[in-house]
Formats: sequence, structure tokens, C-alpha cells
Amino acid sequence: MKKYYKYVAIILMTTLAAAVVSAAAGCSSPFSGRDDSPRQELEILEAQLEELREQNRLLQEQLESAEDQLARWKEAYAELEEDKIYWQEKFRETREGNGDEEGGEEAAPSGDSSDSSGGADRPGAGAGPSANGEVVYLTFDDGPSKNTLKILDILQEYGIKATFFVIGNNQSGDSGIYRRILAEGHALGNHTYTHNFHEIYRSPAAFMEDFLRMEQYILKQTGMKTDIMRFPGGSSSAMAQEVSTYNIIVEDLISKVENRGYDYFDWNVSTGDGSGDLSSEEIIDNALEGAGRVDGDLVVLFHDSENRHTTVEALPAIIETYKTWGYRFDVLNKGAVEVKHR
Repeated sequence: MKKYYKYVAIILMTTLAAAVVSAAAGCSSPFSGRDDSPRQELEILEAQLEELREQNRLLQEQLESAEDQLARWKEAYAELEEDKIYWQEKFRETREGNGDEEGGEEAAPSGDSSDSSGGADRPGAGAGPSANGEVVYLTFDDGPSKNTLKILDILQEYGIKATFFVIGNNQSGDSGIYRRILAEGHALGNHTYTHNFHEIYRSPAAFMEDFLRMEQYILKQTGMKTDIMRFPGGSSSAMAQEVSTYNIIVEDLISKVENRGYDYFDWNVSTGDGSGDLSSEEIIDNALEGAGRVDGDLVVLFHDSENRHTTVEALPAIIETYKTWGYRFDVLNKGAVEVKHR
């Protein structure tokens, strides 16, 4: 009997153990799925990290764009400051030459005193002042771009010539643009290869490396070695002095480019289009009012870089008015005119 109970107990224990194992096999363990969970979390983290990388890339692009815009604004501001200094000096020279004193009466305008218009501001608005000089030298900086193509068409339409102070970044879409400028009777001048103020004005060596690179580039593109140039920002560039921490152009660079056989040119009329946000009407006003303040030939500063659309729009009216006032047009060449800020 005891043996019978023993066998029954063994059978019951075996059955119970089997039931436990079966139940365990059919239930979800509290640790089930834990093997996949870290992998899923890692994938989520990697996706978030990639999103952060993309956001960082976009922010970096925005920062670089803002820095480029700031650099352009600084250049435009420097040019305006240089123009202001130049005209202040010219005004003082004129007052001294006329014997004017501070607070003295202004000279009465010539012509009919009842006419308060002050002369023509636009073509056809009335008789403008006679040309104080004979020649207008239209100059265009920072090209070539697609605007250069439009300007060339305008110049061809009016049958006049101009001077282009070019850089190495050709944004015109025409690989032969440098040759076209010369072929159509215009002049090419060296305006450095990169036009990067913060690089070229670090030292005389940095400037000359960039300058000679442009010299060779023009030679390769056209077969011609130019002997005229314009310093980015002009020879009195405040930006050049800020970058170099001294008057690098006057003290070092002028003699270096002259020893290389170049003549350099600044301007005595600024259209103000370097700021990039002037309307065509404002550019016209600056070109015409500036001409009225110059006693002699005009060297007019324009820009033909890619965002100077209003310069293109203003050019015909400026040409027509200068023609009406009796000026003729010519290109700059070595020794053509003495217009230097320094």
C-alpha cells in the first residue's frame, strides 16, 4: 500500500512539473522582448542624432551666408566712407580756392534766378549744366556676371566704350566674356582674383599673390597683359587699413603695382550702387549730381556683379544725360587721367 502511494505521489509530482513547464512555455515572461528593446532605442537615438546633424548643417550654412552678407555690407560701408572723405576733401579744396570762409554766403546759381529746379535731374527735364570736362570714363567693378552681358549690350546700342575692372569669379555663364569685352573695344583692368578684403589685405605678399594670379588669368583668357588696375575699395580703402592694421595700400602696394608697370585708378563720381539696395532712380541721381561737383573729366564708379540689377536699369538714362551735357566717352588706359584718392 505504501508503495502504491509512493507511485501515485511520483506521478502527481511529475504531472505537476510538466504542467508548470507547459505554463511557463505558454506565458510571456516579464523579461520577454528585452532583447529587441535596446536595438529600437538605439535606432531612435541614431535618428535623432542625424536630425541634429542636419539642423547643425543648416545653421552652419545660415551662419556662413550671414558672414558673407556682413562682409559685403562692410565693403559697401567702407566705399561710402571713402566717398565721403573724398568729397569732403574736394569741398574744402573748392572753398579754399574760391576764398570762401566758414559761414559765408553761397554763390548764387548761374542762369535765371527764377528757376528753382537746379538743372536737369533726368533726361529731358531741362538743360543740364555744361560739361566741366570733356570725357566720361564709365567703369564697372567686380564682374563679370550676367549683368555684364546686359551692360555690354547697352554700351553697344549707344556706341560707347567703358572700362571693366574684373575679378576671377566669372558668373556670366559665358566662358569667353573677357575676350568679348576686349573685342568690343572696351578696356580690361585687374581688380584682383578673389576680391576678398580679409585675405588680400593681410599683407603685401598676400595681395601680390592674388593680384598676379589675376594678371595671369587675364593673360590666359585674352592673350593680353593689362597695365591698369583698381584696388578693391579704392586706394584709400578703410577696410584695407582695418585688415592690415596700417595704411597698406599707400605705404606698400601702390609702389609694388607701379613697379609692375601698372597705373591705378580710383573715381570721382560714385553711383553708390555698391551698397546693393539702391533703386535705379537713386543711382541716376548720384551719377548726375556727382558729375555736377567735378571740375574736369569724370571717372564714374559702377558695379556689374550678379546682384546689381538696378545698375543695368539706370545706365541708359545716365548715358543719355551725359551725352546731352556734352561729354564724350572713352576707356581708361595708362596715364589717361589723374583720379587717385591717395
